[in-house]
Amino acid sequence: MTLLRAPKLPALMLSMFCALLLSACGGDGGGDADDYEAGLRKMQAHLDDANEASRASADSVDAGQRKVSLATAYRSLDKAAAAADALDPPDDARTAHNKLVAALRDYADLFKRLSELGENDPSESELYTEAGDIVKRMTAANASLEKAGYTASANEGS
Repeated sequence: MTLLRAPKLPALMLSMFCALLLSACGGDGGGDADDYEAGLRKMQAHLDDANEASRASADSVDAGQRKVSLATAYRSLDKAAAAADALDPPDDARTAHNKLVAALRDYADLFKRLSELGENDPSESELYTEAGDIVKRMTAANASLEKAGYTASANEGS
């Protein structure tokens, strides 16, 4: 029996991460906190696009459409990582920010690999495990940003 499994785990994890918009509460040194916050909003817009595409892939029963949606999610994640990488974070956020960028790049790569998998590829389950590890890294980076005085908020203007 052949089952077409949608990549629901990465879609769920991306959805959880996209619920967070990082906004600056202060910071000394390094980049300007307001510029950093504006840049994070741009990154978030790309994450929102990736989340939408990821959900479409999870909901699709058509393998071809699923590949297209996963490729779209990959491109959006790649743009989010590039937008984050282009930011100059305040000094107190730099280490956590760099970890966030690395995790975003890894997540984009994971979605690219998912989009290139053949139907019912057995390596798909390994990618789900990898997705969980990447999301843990993103969550840890976010927690470090919060500890440094940057809070996670669903409100863009916070």
